[in-house]
Amino acid sequence: MISEICGAPIDQIRDSAALQDLGVDSLSAVELKSELEDAFSIEIDDDDLSLESTVKEILKYLGIEAIQQQQKPITVISNGNTSLSNSSERAIESLPVVLANPMDIIEKCQAAFEPAAKKLGYINYWSEVGPKQDELLIAYIAEAFRTLDVDLWKLGNGQKLPDITYLPKHSKVMARYLEILQTGEIIEKKGNKYLRTSRSLSNMSSNDLLQNLLRQYPAYAAESRLMELTGPKLASCLIGKADPVALIFGNPTAQRIMGDYYTTSPMLGTLTEQLVDFMRQIVIDSTGHRPIRILEVGAGFGGTTTRLAEVLREVGRPVEYTFTDISPSLVRNAKAKFTRYDWMKFQTFNLEKDIPANMRGQYDIAIGTNCVHATTNKTSSTARLKETLRDGGFVVLSEVTKLIDWYDVVYGLLDGWWLGNDTDYPLQPPGFWMECFKKAGFASASCTEGPTPDSNTQRLLVASTKLLKTPSREDTTKRESKLGQKIDTVTYKIVDGVEVLADIFLPEMAPINPMPIALMIHGGGHMTLSRKAIRPAQTSLLLANNIIPVSLDYRLCPEVDLINGPIADLRDAYIWAQTKLPGLVSDKGIKIDPTKIVMIG
Repeated sequence: MISEICGAPIDQIRDSAALQDLGVDSLSAVELKSELEDAFSIEIDDDDLSLESTVKEILKYLGIEAIQQQQKPITVISNGNTSLSNSSERAIESLPVVLANPMDIIEKCQAAFEPAAKKLGYINYWSEVGPKQDELLIAYIAEAFRTLDVDLWKLGNGQKLPDITYLPKHSKVMARYLEILQTGEIIEKKGNKYLRTSRSLSNMSSNDLLQNLLRQYPAYAAESRLMELTGPKLASCLIGKADPVALIFGNPTAQRIMGDYYTTSPMLGTLTEQLVDFMRQIVIDSTGHRPIRILEVGAGFGGTTTRLAEVLREVGRPVEYTFTDISPSLVRNAKAKFTRYDWMKFQTFNLEKDIPANMRGQYDIAIGTNCVHATTNKTSSTARLKETLRDGGFVVLSEVTKLIDWYDVVYGLLDGWWLGNDTDYPLQPPGFWMECFKKAGFASASCTEGPTPDSNTQRLLVASTKLLKTPSREDTTKRESKLGQKIDTVTYKIVDGVEVLADIFLPEMAPINPMPIALMIHGGGHMTLSRKAIRPAQTSLLLANNIIPVSLDYRLCPEVDLINGPIADLRDAYIWAQTKLPGLVSDKGIKIDPTKIVMIG
C-alpha cells in the first residue's frame, strides 16, 4: 500500500524511511490512512500516522514484522543497436523547433473568452452568483462564531465582539473571516476592536441558503458542494477538532467533488478553454519536426490536462507531454486516466525544490493552472520553471488574479494556502506576476485582459525567455483607465467654488494588510499639465508593492502665489489622505494605513 501511494518500488522502501521522505504528502497520507483502516478493520488516530511516521513504526502499529531488504543485482541489456539509436536521437534533437510568438497569440486568444463563457454559463458571475455565494459564506462564518460563543445574532449595534477561540495556525484565515464580515457590514473595526453593526444577519440556516444556491445556479453546484465540505464544520476546523485535509480529500466523495470543481466549474472551465485555444494556436503555428515538449506542473486532478490532451491529439502535430504533481497519488490516478495517450509521461515534481538535472532545459513550454500561487515564493518558483525551459521557451500560467472570498472557507483552512513568504495572500493581481517574471529573469511577459470583471477574474500570464514585443505597461494602464474600472476621481478640496480633484488608483483586489499612501505630484505649471500627467509605470509599480497611488491636481497659476496655491493644496491633500481617504475606499474592502504617506513628484 505504501509503495502504491508514494510510487517508490517496494525493494527501495527502507524500514527507517519516514513517509515524507518517500514523497508522501498530506493528501496521500489521508488516503493511506483510509486504505489501512479499511484493510485492517481498525481506526487509526491522527497522532499514530503522520508524515513523520516511519515505515517501521507503521508496521509495528499494525502488528506486522519489519520488511527484509534484498539487494537485487542490476542487469544491463543491450539491444545491439545502441549506436544507431543514439545517432537517430541526436539527429532528431538537432532539428530546431521555432515556437510561435506567444505574445501575439495571447492577444488573439482573448476572443475565445466570450464564446466559452456563454457556452459554460460563466455570465454575470460578480453581479449575480458571487453575492449569493457571499451570503452562504457569511452564514458559515457566523454559525461557526456562534459555536465558538460569539453570537452575532444576539450582539447589539456597537457591542464589542468577544475574543474568539481558535488555533494559532489559523490566525491568517481568521483575519480574512473578520475582513469578510466587515465587507458585508456585519461588523466594523474601530482601533483594535471589532464592533457589531446595525445590519441584520439572515435567519436562514446555511443549509437552506446552500439549497437555494443549488437551485438557482445549478451550473455552480461544484463550488457549492465544495463549500459544503468544510463550511458546516468550520468551527471544529478552527479549534482542531476536525482536519480540513481529511474533509476535503479524505474520502472518495470529497475527492469527486474536488475533481468536479476543477473539471466543471464555469469559471475554471472558461479559462481552461482560453488556455486550450492559446496552446492550440501555439502548436499549429510553430515550425520544425521535433516534437514540442510540454511540461505541466501542479496538474492535480487533470482538469486542464483532459481538455488540452484532446485538442493536442486533434491537431496532430508531434508533442511530448509531461504530467507532474507533488502528490504521488494524483500522478498515479492521472497515469491510469490518460493511458490512451502514448505521448504522455507522468512523474512527481515539487516546484519548491531544485530542478532535477534531467529536467533542466528540456521543455519548450511549461504550463500551470492555479498552482504557482500556492508556493512559498512565486519569484523563486517562476525562476525554477525558467530552468526547465530551452532557449526560446516560455511559461504560461492560468491564475486567479482577483479575490474570491469563498476560497477562504475551503482552501484558507489548509496550511499550504498560506505558504507564501513573499505576499500576505496567495492570489495576486497581474502586475505582481509581471514583476515576478522580471525578477526571475524572463525577457518579456504579458497577460490576457478583458473588458469586464468576469473576464479579468482569472488571467493567462505568459513569460518568454526571448525578448518579444509586448503591450507596454503604459498602454495597459491607459486601457484600464479608459475602461474606468481602476480609477476613482474624487474632490479633495473646494476653493471659491472650484473643485480640486484627485485620482485614486485602486488595486484589482483588496490586500489583507493596510496600504500606505503615495501622493503623486505632476510636473508642469500654469495649468499646462494636470493630475493625468503622471507616469503609469510608477502607479503600476506602487500597486504591485501594496501602496495606493493618488494623483493630485493643484492650483499653479498666475492668480495664486506658490504658498497659497500649490503648497496649501498639497498640505490639504495630505490631511485629506489621513482623514478622508480611508473611508472613501473602505466599501471596496481596501484598508488604508494613514500613518504612512509619501509624496512623489
